[in-house]
Amino acid sequence: VGFTFSSHETGLVEEIVATAETLGLSTTVEPRPRNAVRVKVFGGLTALLLPAWCGRGAKGKRVPGFVFQAVRQHFLDGLYLGDGHRVKTREVLMLTSASRGLVEDVEVLWLLQGVVPSRKGPFHQRGLGRLPSTSWRLDVYGFDIGASHVYRRRDVAERRNRYRLFPS
Repeated sequence: VGFTFSSHETGLVEEIVATAETLGLSTTVEPRPRNAVRVKVFGGLTALLLPAWCGRGAKGKRVPGFVFQAVRQHFLDGLYLGDGHRVKTREVLMLTSASRGLVEDVEVLWLLQGVVPSRKGPFHQRGLGRLPSTSWRLDVYGFDIGASHVYRRRDVAERRNRYRLFPS
C-alpha cells in the first residue's frame, strides 16, 4: 500500500513509518518527482484490508465504515492534515478529491459532528494524464473550524469598515 506526501510533510511521513513499525510492518520511503515522497507499507493484511475499507484508486476512495461509529473528529483531522489544507488568508478548511464518494462521506462525518460544510463541484480541469480530471471540494468555514482538534480559528480582530456612510 502506498502513501504519497509533499516533500515538506516530513512529520506525516515519520508518523506513517512509526505506525507501520508498531504494527510489525515494513516500509520504504522513496523520493518522487515534483517534490513528493512515497511511503510504501508491506506485510500483514494491509494490502487486503486498506483497499477493502477505503476503496481502490483516487476515484474509488471512501471513508471506512467503522470511522462513522467512533473516531470521527480524529479521522477528519488526519484527513485534512494529509489531503486538505487551510487557506492562509481566510477562515476556511478545504478538501479536494477526485472521489465523489469520499467527499460525500466526509460531508456526512462533518454533519455528525454538528458542522455544516459546503460541497462544491464537479470541477473539470486538465489533470496530470491525457484525459481531463473531475474533482469535488468540501469547505468548512469560520466558527466551525473550532470543531477540529488540530486546527484553531485565528484571532479574528474587529475590522473597521472603510466604507462608512459618515466619516469620523
